Amino acid sequence: MSGGVDSSAVCLLLRDAGHEVVGMTMRVYDLPQQFTENNDEPDFIIKARKLAQHLGIEHHVVDVREEFRRTIVQNFLDEYSNGRTPNPCVLCNRDFKFRLLSEMAQQYHCELMATGHYVKKVVHDHKHFLLMGDDLRKDQSYFLWRVPQDTLQRCIFPLGEMEKTEVREYLDEK
Repeated sequence: MSGGVDSSAVCLLLRDAGHEVVGMTMRVYDLPQQFTENNDEPDFIIKARKLAQHLGIEHHVVDVREEFRRTIVQNFLDEYSNGRTPNPCVLCNRDFKFRLLSEMAQQYHCELMATGHYVKKVVHDHKHFLLMGDDLRKDQSYFLWRVPQDTLQRCIFPLGEMEKTEVREYLDEK
């Protein structure tokens, strides 16, 4: 949960569909502009926590700043300094974000994992495939292509069949 439009919509959609929702926010990197108040936590964490409280859902913050710097940021720097143009999101989603999401889901006994990515998933011959989301301007399938099968099988993507304007309208109705 980022506390933004997409994660807020996912939480509401799932709750309205009768799912028990447990939220997780990852603290991966602090930037000065993320702190508008004199707080120890960035604004997005405070916003996500308030959203969870408002929705009456359990919420956890996972501080993984050091691991993120060591793995994702350092890999980007190494690749770039070797003349390559890495896409850190692909590595992050496979080795970091979805791994942590899976670990937390197991820890809190969550059967499924949901994200606010604009992507669709189909199953064919027991394999899970990602398709572009309906909103081509927001499609994120290219960031998720390396997420492992055992993780994808537990993932749902509630925003895949929506356009961003529909997501905003849904939230406005709430």
